[in-house]
Parts: sequence; C-alpha cells; structure tokens
Amino acid sequence: MTDFAKMLDRSIYNLKIDFLAIELSYNSMLYADLTEDQRRGLEFHCSDFHAIGIIRKFFEMNRDLKTVTLHKSDRACNYALTNRALYKNFGLGAEIVSIGRKYFF
Repeated sequence: MTDFAKMLDRSIYNLKIDFLAIELSYNSMLYADLTEDQRRGLEFHCSDFHAIGIIRKFFEMNRDLKTVTLHKSDRACNYALTNRALYKNFGLGAEIVSIGRKYFF
C-alpha cells in the first residue's frame, strides 16, 4: 500500500491478503511538534496510527498475515516507539535501513 493508503476506499478491507507491504512514514506525536517546513509532504503519507489501523483490519481477517512497514522518515518517526506498537498489536518486528544506519527491533 502506498503513502495514500489512509485515503483509500474502505472496500479494500474486504480483500483477503497473505502479505502486506505498507508505507508508514511518520509518528503522529512527533508530527505535532514539527515546524511547517519539517511537516511538508508528510501529511499525504501514512502515520503509524493510520498504518496500525489498516494492518488491524486485514489482520482480523487473516491471523497469519505477514506485514512489512517501509519508508519511515528520519525527521518524524520514532523507530522504537513505532515498532513497539507494531509488536504489541501484531507481534511484528522490523528492520529498518535508512541513510547508512541500520536499526533492529
């Protein structure tokens, strides 16, 4: 699912899928503290809350769902917080590679 997943028609939730790759670009709490310049462009992307809501809809229909989140922004994503929420909700772990740094959760 692309950056625009939060705007998609809810009829997609009727699909039964086995694998979901979803863009999760920023953390909602960090976004609130950003300047206007730092926020530029992020409002069109999925936040962690949007992504978790979308994953939950699909996960309810398929408990064996495999999911990968991508495109986390260095300026607005708290990797540990976001990935703790994914793990708590779905048992998902994440490996993020960004600008030469590698994070493991």
